[in-house]
Amino acid sequence: EINDNNLFYILDCNKVHDLKSVELLIKMTKYSKKKVVVIILTKILECKRHLIDGSWDNYIKRSIKFLKKLEPLARDNGIKIAIENHQDFDSNDFLKITDNFQKDDTIGINFDIGNALAVCEDPMTFCKKIIHKINNVHIKDYIINETKEGFLLSNCSIGKGSVDLKPILKLINKK
Repeated sequence: EINDNNLFYILDCNKVHDLKSVELLIKMTKYSKKKVVVIILTKILECKRHLIDGSWDNYIKRSIKFLKKLEPLARDNGIKIAIENHQDFDSNDFLKITDNFQKDDTIGINFDIGNALAVCEDPMTFCKKIIHKINNVHIKDYIINETKEGFLLSNCSIGKGSVDLKPILKLINKK
C-alpha cells in the first residue's frame, strides 16, 4: 500500500551497537523505495560525553568497529546506513568516523539539522563540513534560551526557532 501510493518509509534503530537489530532492519528495508536505515551510536543527549565509559576517542573507535561489521551487509543489500547526529557527535567526530569507510556512501550521516546546536555548532557550518556524507535529513528547529548553566534548547514548530533552515535545505538540495 505504501508503494502503491508513491510513499516510502525509513526504518530507525534506537538500539546502540546492536548488530542483530540493524541486520533485521537492513533486510526489512529492501521492500522500501528509500533504501536507508537510520541508527544512533549513543543515547547521549546534550553532548554529555562524560556518561560514556572510557574516553570519547575509544568510543569512536568502538563505533567504527561496529559500523565495519554492518558495511558489507548494507552494501550487499543496496542499503545506506545513516548515523544520526543525536546531540552526541560533532561534525569533526562524524568526519573521523565516516572517513574510515568507502566513498560509496553506504555509511553516512542522518543530518538532524537542529541537533547541531546541541554540540555548540552552527547548523550551516556543520552541514557544510559533512554535506558529502549526508544520507538522510531530519528537520528540527529549536528556540535557544539562556540559563544560569548556559543555554536551553526548546523544541518548537519548524521555522519558529533559531535555525535558519531555508539556506541549509537549499544547500543540501543543490548538493
